Amino acid sequence: MSDERRRLTLVNNMPSHHQMPLARGLHALLGDRFRCVFISPMDAERTGMRWADPSAGAGEWVIRSWESREAASRARDAALSADAALLCTLWSYDPVPDWARERLANGRLTLGFSESRAKPALRRPQFKSGTPAIGPLRWVAALRARKGLEEERRTYASPHCHFLSIGARAAAFEARRGNFGDRLWKYGYFTEVPQSAPVPRPSGVLRIVYAGRLLPWKRVVDLIEGSALAVGRGAQLQVEVVGEGPEQDRLRTLADARALTDRMSFHPFQPADSIRETMRASHVLFLGSTDEEGWGAVVNEGMSEGCVPVVSSSCGAGTYLVEHGRNGFKYEMGDVDALANVFVELAADLAEAERLGRQAWESMRSDWSPAVAADRIVRFCDEILAGGPPPHFETGPLSAALATTRTPRA
Repeated sequence: MSDERRRLTLVNNMPSHHQMPLARGLHALLGDRFRCVFISPMDAERTGMRWADPSAGAGEWVIRSWESREAASRARDAALSADAALLCTLWSYDPVPDWARERLANGRLTLGFSESRAKPALRRPQFKSGTPAIGPLRWVAALRARKGLEEERRTYASPHCHFLSIGARAAAFEARRGNFGDRLWKYGYFTEVPQSAPVPRPSGVLRIVYAGRLLPWKRVVDLIEGSALAVGRGAQLQVEVVGEGPEQDRLRTLADARALTDRMSFHPFQPADSIRETMRASHVLFLGSTDEEGWGAVVNEGMSEGCVPVVSSSCGAGTYLVEHGRNGFKYEMGDVDALANVFVELAADLAEAERLGRQAWESMRSDWSPAVAADRIVRFCDEILAGGPPPHFETGPLSAALATTRTPRA
């Protein structure tokens, strides 16, 4: 930030390799004027996936607020006193909502970032216990929801409040609720992007990788059915599925039933570095998730390593990162015939697959890297704190999230 007195704080829910690259980029730009706050430690589900905590020992600029009362106090002070703050999910992860309201009441620039609140698991009316509301309780829940919506509109009408949309559906949802006015901007997760171009892949067959939990809404079943159809149409391919979950036995059985035993291998969770190595030897990164997938940072990782992303049009990362036919492919979830056609096309021309993979890497390096995001955040906050309109970006983070969003400066 150009004024050396100005301070910026980034507040995340928990540390991971998806959050730290951006934090490091902001620290590189701002030094001691930047603080990164993590509210809670990494949960058991992530540690079970062999994620490591990259925030341990990072330095005093990282505040792990759960570690002590002193750390919690420092986190609160950093969140409230900064000239600009990026706060994860303004409506949850206590104490973030209280921090947001206090900052806005004091006229401080506040940028909330979140995936969509319209995920299927969150759509049904809830009562105080968090369980679905039925019968008379449904009316109580509806009244509480209406009151909450009115309070939201008052809070987020503040000109000091902006929304950073992780995936297109998040912005559309907030716009439908009448929140944030025209202050809706594209955002996401920002994983490390190698500076050097992707290396050539092993020749012979199209190599496809899926990495993540094996859950019904991840739609790995599409990958199996699409691969089987592609093989039947003459495609030479090899598929690696890396992950664990309740679907794993059913998926193995389905792969065997579709005669993919020699073409598809299953592996347990691996550390992030090992996954990236697998991606560097693969042509394609697959993610077929429903709209339960608010983003899907594995798409960032695959594209950054030169994989062609083949993703459903429902996952959040697909809405912002993937331009169909230019740096990857999108298909309608469940349309395994269309998915098979993509695999056949890529398997028939591995040189074209590598070209598209390089294009995927270039789009990550030029628009969606942690360094680009950090620079744009600083410039965005600088311009607003100086009393001007926000800078205009055509694509990537901090560009307009909706076609109707006004961008004051050409």
